[in-house]
Amino acid sequence: MRRSLFGVFAITFLLAAGTASAQQISVPPVRLWTTLQGDFGNPTDPLAFDSQAVGFQYLAGVFDVGFEMWLVNDQKYFPPQSQFMRGRWLDLRDGHIALRGETLSFEAGRITSEDEIDSPYSLFISSALPPLVTMDVRYDNGFFFYNTRWLELTRRSRLYSIDGSVDDEVGEDLEPLERGAIYKAWGVNVGRFSFGLQEATVYIGSTFYPEYFFSPIPVYFTQIVNSNTGNPWTQIANENSMEGLFAEYQSEGLRFFGQLFIDDLNEFGIEWLAIGDWNQPAKYAWSIGSEFDTGIGRFGVYHAGATKYTFGATYTSDTEFNEYPYSYTIYPVAEFDGREYGIQPILLQDTYVGYLFGENNAAFRVEYEPELAFASVASVLEYSISGSKAPTNPWHELDNHQNEGTEYLDEPQLEHKLRLSGTISRTFGPFDLSASLMMGAVWNELTLNEVPGEPLEDKIWKPTGPNRFLWSLSLTGTYNFSVWSERPALRHGSDD
Repeated sequence: MRRSLFGVFAITFLLAAGTASAQQISVPPVRLWTTLQGDFGNPTDPLAFDSQAVGFQYLAGVFDVGFEMWLVNDQKYFPPQSQFMRGRWLDLRDGHIALRGETLSFEAGRITSEDEIDSPYSLFISSALPPLVTMDVRYDNGFFFYNTRWLELTRRSRLYSIDGSVDDEVGEDLEPLERGAIYKAWGVNVGRFSFGLQEATVYIGSTFYPEYFFSPIPVYFTQIVNSNTGNPWTQIANENSMEGLFAEYQSEGLRFFGQLFIDDLNEFGIEWLAIGDWNQPAKYAWSIGSEFDTGIGRFGVYHAGATKYTFGATYTSDTEFNEYPYSYTIYPVAEFDGREYGIQPILLQDTYVGYLFGENNAAFRVEYEPELAFASVASVLEYSISGSKAPTNPWHELDNHQNEGTEYLDEPQLEHKLRLSGTISRTFGPFDLSASLMMGAVWNELTLNEVPGEPLEDKIWKPTGPNRFLWSLSLTGTYNFSVWSERPALRHGSDD
């Protein structure tokens, strides 16, 4: 582990040494800000709550360091130090340190990740992914680009273990469940086009896997070599390999893209795509979209979907319903102990690492941003259809996929959700103000259900809930402090 990280630190040192200047230190503004937000609506419980934040960022040449922390009292999580927090839990939304050169960059900390494809329906990195402990190295010279990124999923868990039930508290006889993920993207820019490949791997037993992070060899092949018997040394390998590709076109006022995600390449992807075994379920996701300028503003049109079982774990045994918890999710379970709040569900958008709506879904979205001089305005119309979802319970109610082929939105009852939202924002000197309103409806809402006859298995999200009207209102105000705009280089003596 130490030797692995040494290479990263060496990269950052060379980057800084090669791009920083010792002659003059020009310091952009040190950013300090504080935010107050009020939320109202029925998607959450309680119907009204407030949040406060404080943030800091310092930029100097290639160096960037910053953080943002929020206090939220929406009762989503039980607050730490509850006697002092007055019902508020601490949300660490950013804490990063970075070195950014012209072609090479390094960033680490608690970071909000982004996909290579900038889309609300990105497939490998969710557009709603919460901040995770991350280490990212990226090279881009305008023609060739390569990105390798480590995501820490679960580390030193106090509640979940490999050898015991997920309901057992980890003790001396149980090994804490550690999980991590590696994301990679590489490709070329040719004129106005970009083409590339993407890869994601979830592994269990450790949070950081050095070779997967540093080596550009696809993990599918690395895993085969490292875990193959008949060698002097064989590693325990419990990985889920996911591959994909993308293409993008950009010009003045026009952009369109396509993205494909293939889950569990080593089994279901190859057998379905290459061998033609149509009894195997195709675990695929796709995303397409376009953005274009018109005389009345900018439009965006997007569509995405994923077949059933995509992003989920795949192995069961006689003793474990989830033998290898390598689903493409942050957490390996569907619920958590909320202490005084009781057992709480983990919302799907809070756990999916990939596509925010997950498996068994189709979604359609239209965005519009008019050109206005007095404010920034954005509106969104979105319609989504979802069937059952259970990324942490392989094959849902079944013990195997039963060789029934691909399943996709084939249940007699599905969730339908329609939402219309708008946001207006404006800056007044040091103040940034915004207001967002959403109205919509959901039919057969997804709710968490027990597997019949299997109370110890992870529950399944099924479209068995009520029909209801949805609405929310969010009011946000941020005050930006300016500490200084420019500072001369430090001197080593006096003019006196």
